[in-house]
Amino acid sequence: FKTAGLSLALVIAANAAPNARFAVGPDSNYLLLVDSLKGAKSSIWINIYEFSQAPIAALMIDKIREGIEVKILIETQPCCNNKMTDDAKKIVRSLHNEMKKPGANPNNQIFLMGANVNPA
Repeated sequence: FKTAGLSLALVIAANAAPNARFAVGPDSNYLLLVDSLKGAKSSIWINIYEFSQAPIAALMIDKIREGIEVKILIETQPCCNNKMTDDAKKIVRSLHNEMKKPGANPNNQIFLMGANVNPA
């Protein structure tokens, strides 16, 4: 699934394992992603190929500010020639900065996978 810079591989948003919801792209998973992010109460784990859609980043920043645990794996190999777009780099930097603010959940993490994914 690719819409406005979002390529979704797998989403896990759960309060506990029995409440986990999974989606595999390239199906139309945008609404499931938005619903899962909005409904997360304790943690969000997301694996995504390209992260360049500002509305999704804004939802994740809201959850980071709420103290929700957020873990993001960004893979660029399957779709993006091992590179992050400038928009994706900006979003990753903003998420990282939000995760490091005082009061943020100390378990928040961003994992970058690929040869040229340095968001600097």
